[in-house]
Amino acid sequence: MAVPFSTMSSKICALLCLRTSSSVRGCLWPATFSDWMHLLVSELCVQHTFFSALQLAFCLSFIAIGMYRFLKTFTGRYTPCRVSGRRKDFWLLIVWTAAICLVHASVAIHQFLLGYQSRWSRVAFNDFLFAATQAITWLASAFILLQDQQHVSSFHTPVIRGWWISNIFIFGIILGSCIRNLYVRGIVSVQVLISTVLALTTILSTFTFLILDYIHVRRSSILKSSSGLSERLLPEISLRKDEREEKVTGYARAGLVSRATFYWLNPLLVIGSKQPLHIENIPHMRKEDRVECLFKIFEGKWKWLPGTKSLIWTLVKSLQLMFVSTGCLAILKLGVMYIGPLMIQQFIDFTAKQNGSWTEGVQLVLILFAAKLTEVLADHQRKFISGKLSLAAKSILIATVFRKTLSLSNSARQSHGTGQIVNYMSVDVLEVANFTTNVHDLWFMPLQILIALIILFRVVGLSTLAGLGTMVVVLTICLWIASKQQRFYFKIMAGKDHRLKVTNEALANMKVIKMQAWQDWFCNKIEEARLDELFWISKIMYLASVSIFLLWLSPLAVSVMTFGTCVLLRAPLTAGHVFTAIATFRIVQEPLRSFPQTIMAAAQALVSLNRLVKFFESEELSSMAVEKLPFGEEYAIVIDEGSFKWQLDAEKCILHNISMKIRSGSLVAVVGAVGSGKSALLACILGEMEKISGKVERSGKIAYVAQTAWIQNGSVQENILFGKPINQELYRMTLDVCALESDLSQMANGDQTEIGERGINLSGGQKQRIQLARAVYQDADIYLLDDVFSAVDAHTGTKLFWDCIRRALATKTVLLVTHQVEFLHRADRILVMRDGEIVQSGKYDDLLKSGIDFGTLVEAHNQALKLVHIEESHCDSNVSTIEVNGVDEVPLSSSIGDTLPYLGSPARISSSSPLASSPLHKERQLHHDAEQLPKITNRQGSKKINTISSAVKVLDLVDEEERATGHVDRAIYWAYATKVFWGAHVIILLIIQTGWQGLQIASDFWLADSTSEKNESSFQPTKFISVYAGLAIGSGIFVFMRAALITFSSLRTCQAFFLSMLHSVFQAPMSYFDTTPTGRILTRSSTDQVTIDFEVPFGFGAVLAIGFQLLGALFVTSSVTWQLVLVIFPMAWISIIYQRYYISSSRELTRLESITQAPIIHHFSETISGFMTIRAFGHQNRFTNVNVERVNTNMQISFHNAAANEWFGARIEALGILIFCASALFLVLLPRSLIRPELVGLSLSYGLALNDALFYLVFFMSQVEQKMVSVERILQFSKITGEQPSLTKEKHPIERWPNHGSIAVQDLQLRYRPGSPLVLKGVTFTVKGGEKLGIVGRTGSGKSSIVQALFRLVEPASGKIVIDAVDITTICLKDLRSRLSIIPQEPTLFEGSIRSNVDPLGKHTDDEIWEVL
Repeated sequence: MAVPFSTMSSKICALLCLRTSSSVRGCLWPATFSDWMHLLVSELCVQHTFFSALQLAFCLSFIAIGMYRFLKTFTGRYTPCRVSGRRKDFWLLIVWTAAICLVHASVAIHQFLLGYQSRWSRVAFNDFLFAATQAITWLASAFILLQDQQHVSSFHTPVIRGWWISNIFIFGIILGSCIRNLYVRGIVSVQVLISTVLALTTILSTFTFLILDYIHVRRSSILKSSSGLSERLLPEISLRKDEREEKVTGYARAGLVSRATFYWLNPLLVIGSKQPLHIENIPHMRKEDRVECLFKIFEGKWKWLPGTKSLIWTLVKSLQLMFVSTGCLAILKLGVMYIGPLMIQQFIDFTAKQNGSWTEGVQLVLILFAAKLTEVLADHQRKFISGKLSLAAKSILIATVFRKTLSLSNSARQSHGTGQIVNYMSVDVLEVANFTTNVHDLWFMPLQILIALIILFRVVGLSTLAGLGTMVVVLTICLWIASKQQRFYFKIMAGKDHRLKVTNEALANMKVIKMQAWQDWFCNKIEEARLDELFWISKIMYLASVSIFLLWLSPLAVSVMTFGTCVLLRAPLTAGHVFTAIATFRIVQEPLRSFPQTIMAAAQALVSLNRLVKFFESEELSSMAVEKLPFGEEYAIVIDEGSFKWQLDAEKCILHNISMKIRSGSLVAVVGAVGSGKSALLACILGEMEKISGKVERSGKIAYVAQTAWIQNGSVQENILFGKPINQELYRMTLDVCALESDLSQMANGDQTEIGERGINLSGGQKQRIQLARAVYQDADIYLLDDVFSAVDAHTGTKLFWDCIRRALATKTVLLVTHQVEFLHRADRILVMRDGEIVQSGKYDDLLKSGIDFGTLVEAHNQALKLVHIEESHCDSNVSTIEVNGVDEVPLSSSIGDTLPYLGSPARISSSSPLASSPLHKERQLHHDAEQLPKITNRQGSKKINTISSAVKVLDLVDEEERATGHVDRAIYWAYATKVFWGAHVIILLIIQTGWQGLQIASDFWLADSTSEKNESSFQPTKFISVYAGLAIGSGIFVFMRAALITFSSLRTCQAFFLSMLHSVFQAPMSYFDTTPTGRILTRSSTDQVTIDFEVPFGFGAVLAIGFQLLGALFVTSSVTWQLVLVIFPMAWISIIYQRYYISSSRELTRLESITQAPIIHHFSETISGFMTIRAFGHQNRFTNVNVERVNTNMQISFHNAAANEWFGARIEALGILIFCASALFLVLLPRSLIRPELVGLSLSYGLALNDALFYLVFFMSQVEQKMVSVERILQFSKITGEQPSLTKEKHPIERWPNHGSIAVQDLQLRYRPGSPLVLKGVTFTVKGGEKLGIVGRTGSGKSSIVQALFRLVEPASGKIVIDAVDITTICLKDLRSRLSIIPQEPTLFEGSIRSNVDPLGKHTDDEIWEVL
């Protein structure tokens, strides 16, 4: 007769446990191998017996290996492979192994005492034997590892590795049996719980040991085979050789306990508690965590990835150790998080017993404490490593975006657009980085829900299906909402791209916008873009509020459906079953609430990943377009039958049939009409155009001066040196030949004067000469100069030509694009271009005789001069004078040369003379002027140059970013709360939240009372479920009202903040834009605004909900055991101390994180605008290095900020665990008469969530304070002092003002900023209506400053300007600027049609537009 397997297994177990009862005598041994395997997999006692034998075999092997090594060492014949730098890692393994040995030894002692006390009647001998053999084997392995450490071995013995691998399988089988006993058989005992914890700990430990061993072996092989780790990631980026030489984070040297408890962060927190943290207080990252190392790994994985590139897979491969570590920690948390709910029934049973031993109760509390503490430590380590993973991904992607931007082709750059490229770095990278923090939630949360369903099935049986159906419905709706939000997110990204593009365009051209009085039009344009973005934000927010309503309501809905089904099926409902289910529902509440958000985050990250992949795979500039030869060739530049386009898909070539050879050391001028292809010719030599046919060669190093000056935000000296070490002799010569000495002598700080963004505080000529000086100082072989004389006056241009081009660059190859005909006869060769072709080539005289195109250009130039002379002759007949500084000056028809005696011309020919128009005379006259200029500048400049470098920095042009310190002021919170509705919505929210929490507590008390033993006889199922459902519905109504009100008020608030900031910025004076980088404003408009749009309202909502939950939990637990109040108050006091201690550092770290983020975006924007110059000079690597340095600085602050969050969280949650365990201890120690058994489950179900509630409350409070920094920063930009006083003090001029156009300037003094030197010093002159006034003077003499004063871009320091008897300072700025017109020095075009550029305000008809064109 066949014996049932269950009977056979019980008898085998009894036999193996050394029991001698009669039931064993009839035991049948398993007949087949499969029966044995089934026993081995399913029964703990069988497993312990067989695995004890296996462990004993390994132990004997370790002892034999140890003895063999000892004898070999004693005889001097043991020489292991050695590698340096592993002592600390070995000690980590040894200490960890010893700790596990102590754990197993403690279990063995526990098993022995239990067996001894009960005379081995209640415990199997093999349980003790298994624990003892485990302890001995771990001890033996520790001695083997100690031998490896002493000999600095590069690898572990194969027996150790084999034992680690076997432990994973052994304890995996044991863990499976424990899970089966817990969740299937319903066996919840101390023995099963201890086995579960031991199995999890051992599996994770041995798995970690294997990973560390793999890393060590690979590292040692790399060190032996190559110097790969010491290679530089990027050119010119070298890793420091010794971390001890710099201040490196304590994490690099921290041990196991220090890392587990975040003790290594204490020194930084101590500093932060005593003083506001500064960047120099923050330690550096470990070198393996810095951008240069991380990017090198990523670059290698990306290049060698076969087939279609997958960015997410490349990131996983590059950061696989962190991905695996966070996954293992998630599994550890999952293994212990449900122990608490499973023990509720045991606590209820214990308190129901009248003669229960207090030791048993204490044992239950200790197990609960150990499980919760393990969960907390594992969870915070997982979050910390996930944060570290996010930072690594962010830094890698920023470095990749930056490098890709510098190598993009022009067509790819135009297809993406500047605003979108900036968004890749500021938005898309952030989305991907944030998702990597929660990437494991995609599998962890469903698994968490699955385990909860198994527990519920054991507790309430088939009624679980009703709860499961409710969960499925809720998740389905939330996933549908998430899919809708994903589509809306596309719209938000497009709207944000457009808004930032318009904002960036307006900020870059603010000077022109203000002078044309277009602020309102551009402000409305940005508002329209924002409204489009806000429309989609509101859709996402309202959908999110529906999702939040469903997810907060879901635990109650699941409870109602589950318990209702139990009533229908007449299943027994005890207090233990009910509150085990309630506690499980509360644990499931978090994944139910977060999983749809995780799906949405994954969808958003997928969108950003696709955008980034598309960008990374964009076409790069071809390195084959230009063949670069070494210096010394006969011809410096050769183009043979070349045809070029800006974009490959363009219909026709911009340049075609270009053939030329330029000898080394020659000066070649390129002339032609506007649009003939002169600048394109330089671009094709630089390799910036798409080569369609032909070949291009160049020999030697190249320097390039663009037509539109590109100046960096920095000092004059930094712009000239451009990353090259200073050579005093070359530097002085450069300043001299570029006519900069006199300009620097007038600046307060000399060459250390800080230049504003885009060179905004320099004149056009000064910018042009600084970028010319940058090229000269590079000492290149080939110089490409694109119309360098366009922004300078005639005399400065002459000096530049003779001193710079003809003298300093005499031995260089110079290709000069120019419209200055007077310099052409000095060129070795002239190229004449028309319609993208070189139509003529030769010397000046030859082309003048035979060249039609060149002759036309010269003739047009001469005709223009004749027209000027005719106009001057006409003016002579009506000689008028202008009063300047109260003196009647020369007539308007006088020669300019006669009014500039400092040039020292002894015999100047009148400008009206025919001889003056001849090229020969102009050459001699201008050359004479150039010879005189160096004499003057050398007399003064050489003296001044010594003071330039040593000038004391009196006034920085770019203001330091305003940074508040200490607590975020309460006024900031008040401003946010009362920005709309005068704060009435806050009071309504508090009332709603109170009602919600009250109904939740009432429903749980109703459950406890209805399922108690005393009410068992009077239990009415219909009344029970009706009341519970009614309370749940009422709670749901309050949840919906809260979510809807938060969404509605937050949308109104975020828009109000945006508009106040926008209007404040547009009303700011021009000096504000001179001193504030565009990146700083864009950061407020992008990152900070997104924080106010989404994170701040959700943060306040979380604080509100969790705060009331915590109060509710404390109320319930205290009502059951009032003695808990004695514990709550001290713990609350300690938590407040911790919170204050933590927030003082965390707040400053958050501010520093925001402050160090802005320079990354600013430098990136600056690099985009000057990409052509950067690539021409070959400085891509230097700019990449700057980007890496700034990212590393931001990363080190973010890293320590994340660590501070987890430091605080671990300690706060530990306090919550102490409060909870104190409550549980009171439940088991207090007399039974004081404790109602049905309330024990209620108290424990609330207490289990106590540590989470305490942590998340303080955490979200801290997060809200950190996010309120964004509100603080936007408020700073909302309170900018406007350029216009109150309108009540101003008057509006008459409608037709100015009707005559007379201008009177009286003693005008002007300075750009308070404390800066005067740029206009008492200027006085009068112009009658209808007269034409020319203002001349050297570059930087104040010509543009007079124009700025006329438009009141800068308010006068003293004096006044009167136009048609109206003092311009007394009228409205809009009236003044809209009645004046200007053609700015720098041409400005806005994105859009030609019509929108000619008439942005749309005031004129098409006929009027055509007439102007």
